[in-house]
Amino acid sequence: MAFIRKFIISTWNSATITSWFNFSSTILSGILLLPLASKYLSIEELSFWLLLSIFSNLNQLADFGFNSSFVRSIAHAYGGESSILIYRNKASIRNNNLKPNWEFLFKIFSTTNFIYFFLAILFSLLIGLIGFYGLQKSINLLTDPMQGWICLLVVISSLFMKIFGNKYQIFLEGINLVSVVQRNKGLINSITIILASISLITQSSLLNLVILQQFGALLIIFSLYLKTKSYIRLNSLSHYKKASVSDKKIIYSLFPIAWRTWIGVLMSYGLLQFSGIILAQYETSALIVAYLFSIKIFEILKGFSNVPFYSQIPKMNILFIKKEFQKLNSIFKLRGSMTTIIFTLSAMIIGLFNVYLFNYFDINIELLNFDLWLVLSLAFLLERYGALHIQFLTLSNNIIWHIANGITGLLYVLLFIIFNKLDYELVESISFSFFLANLLFYFWYPAIKSYRFYKLNFIKLELFVSFPPILIILLSIFLNFYFD
Repeated sequence: MAFIRKFIISTWNSATITSWFNFSSTILSGILLLPLASKYLSIEELSFWLLLSIFSNLNQLADFGFNSSFVRSIAHAYGGESSILIYRNKASIRNNNLKPNWEFLFKIFSTTNFIYFFLAILFSLLIGLIGFYGLQKSINLLTDPMQGWICLLVVISSLFMKIFGNKYQIFLEGINLVSVVQRNKGLINSITIILASISLITQSSLLNLVILQQFGALLIIFSLYLKTKSYIRLNSLSHYKKASVSDKKIIYSLFPIAWRTWIGVLMSYGLLQFSGIILAQYETSALIVAYLFSIKIFEILKGFSNVPFYSQIPKMNILFIKKEFQKLNSIFKLRGSMTTIIFTLSAMIIGLFNVYLFNYFDINIELLNFDLWLVLSLAFLLERYGALHIQFLTLSNNIIWHIANGITGLLYVLLFIIFNKLDYELVESISFSFFLANLLFYFWYPAIKSYRFYKLNFIKLELFVSFPPILIILLSIFLNFYFD
């Protein structure tokens, strides 16, 4: 009984397992909500809903890079740091205080109030304008265009609250309570998907679907607010919270770090997401759905495979500031290899057997053909590899996101123009450009920086991180060629 009890507690508090539980709700959306949407919504409504999901998830761009910067700063303060510094090498870390610096930590947390209220207003207005012009064509194709405009308004209103409420997730993740965040998000997301699925079956309403999804997002914010408030009360930290105010010095220290991060996110995630909006202006609804659905599957696989590594980032931030580099390197090798292997294996299984899988789950949508799927799989794998090294280096506040993603983004745009001039299909232009941009710069530049900073052993690391995915891809190409 003691073993079972220990196992349950360990699972309950595991950042990785609870993160996978949260991402299982995303998979539930793919195998339950998505097939139902393809069945009960018209092709125009389905296309609009997939496009709308892009806008709904753009809160990842709304924080101007402050999200990860605040989490990292709170984690450093939790590890004992008393200021926000950029560490150019391992020797520059001089923190010897192993106790949490609560006074500095709550100064950082209080600063998030001002920053995120401002960002919520600014980004909601910006997305409102982009949505008004970018979704006009899709909305006008709906049987009831007014319903489309109401859906957009609901998403933008929810986006404001999601951005402003990010501060609670930042606090909890910064003090390494990742499991608390992921448990709450996973539970609420799962319930939301089930209720949305029931709504689709009983009412076939696009508007009800969107309202339920956004209401679930707001419930997550409220639950994290309650968890933050509870932690502060149980640990008798209210006096720190009351005494702290927004600190301009913290904003000035974080801004150079944050904007570099944001440029990187914009030039990677942003470009790929906006490619779907661009495609919607030119191509037929069926092709839009095939591309958007493929990208949505890749986003699910990327998120799921990221869990082993990304769930450890708050812990890695604390280990970094405490100078425990042997543990840090071990986590990077083990969790990095799990990320690349899980992504590659799942992408290849879907690429090879999607017809059988979709028939089994009654999904009435086709993916892109295997050749394009393979190109996008390679592109996302290269992106994941580069992102692992960027995240590892970012523990030091030494930000290269703007360089890595900026140059890669420019290459993507340039290559897209070239392929388009050569009369390639738009989907082909997007896919080839994304792959080549990552190959030419993104996957190797961050790795070089990371290797130099941490003095990593190339053979020992790549034997785990790179070699298995390469074998999986080669085997998949052979199987596709053999059974085609």
